[in-house]
Amino acid sequence: MHALGWKNAAPKGTNLQRLWGGALEVQRPALPLPHQLVPAGLQWPSKESQLRAVKELLAGLPPSVTILYADGSKTRGSEPAGWALSAWRNGRETEALSGKLGRAEVFDAEVVALAVALRLAKAEREALALSDSQAAISAAAKGFSPSSQPAVRRAFDGLRQPGVKLEWYPAHAGVQGNERADQLAKLATASETEPRGLPTYAYAKAAAKRRHEKRVQEWWTASRPRRYGSSPSRGQGWSTNPTSVR
Repeated sequence: MHALGWKNAAPKGTNLQRLWGGALEVQRPALPLPHQLVPAGLQWPSKESQLRAVKELLAGLPPSVTILYADGSKTRGSEPAGWALSAWRNGRETEALSGKLGRAEVFDAEVVALAVALRLAKAEREALALSDSQAAISAAAKGFSPSSQPAVRRAFDGLRQPGVKLEWYPAHAGVQGNERADQLAKLATASETEPRGLPTYAYAKAAAKRRHEKRVQEWWTASRPRRYGSSPSRGQGWSTNPTSVR
């Protein structure tokens, strides 16, 4: 038996369309381009070792090098996301930029912030961009992601500039520039600006998942046997797939 008739009523299309029900128009991803700046199977260092390495790098930089801290933020349960950039030279902040995205996820904000940072790096002879998002760095280095493709492509182009270096920097490590960018990104999410445009692919995917999980929970609350808990458990022999709930 299939709950709520989901199997028979499931619309055709992609997995995302089936989960969402086709009710949300999103930014359409294009095919990937055959470019990649990072080797396949790249392994990230541990947080501790990367933190030491980047701190040593920052300590040895000449005063003339511009350091660009990029960050994104999103409050749990809200639709908007915020991005921010804090630029530093010789121990002082030289520029601070931020903005608000509409229906988007943290990944989208991180990518936009990185693209802005690398755009500003064009005006510098030497620049070091720092991001705490491995996903955004990977997308920029590959030149492709299903979500926020224009920003990913701009970041990819920025990485090919001479004199520009990009590093992963673990979040909340107590570095002033990183904390400043984090603060600006959080403030951007609360601004009164109302961004326009379609939801991002990442937002639509996350929203579809949340919508589906809500329907499963509602069905479980109404139909569960008394001996079971208030939340469905994957260890109780059934799936959260709407076409296979039994």
